[in-house]
Amino acid sequence: MKIMIAGKNKKISRKETKNLIKFYLHLLMKKSEYKKINITVTFSKINNDFLGYLQSEDGKNFYIHIDNNMSKKKQMRIIAHELVHVKQYIRDELESYSQITDENYWDHPAEIEAFGRSVGMYAKYVGTHVP
Repeated sequence: MKIMIAGKNKKISRKETKNLIKFYLHLLMKKSEYKKINITVTFSKINNDFLGYLQSEDGKNFYIHIDNNMSKKKQMRIIAHELVHVKQYIRDELESYSQITDENYWDHPAEIEAFGRSVGMYAKYVGTHVP
């Protein structure tokens, strides 16, 4: 697995971002599932309503975009949220994701899981990585 960090972020270092991703992936998947993927996290100003989003065209290379104007806590939770979607993608759990609309976004099972798990993942990370 390769983890690459792009863009600037004054709140989370590149090293901490990589450690955070490894920690989260360990919570979400078996090593055999994530060892063959590549993740690039890009921190920048996002000019839309999203705080972060995930892209992948091949199921091996994943691109996570995070708005770097948020607090450190929020960025760490959004990374967790997007990594839940990586897990869903790898396990083929996103079959109806293309049917998401503004009206059903909050009720879609993939988003319910991502929002719910990201809270717990962040809490576990903070609880085990006390400065």
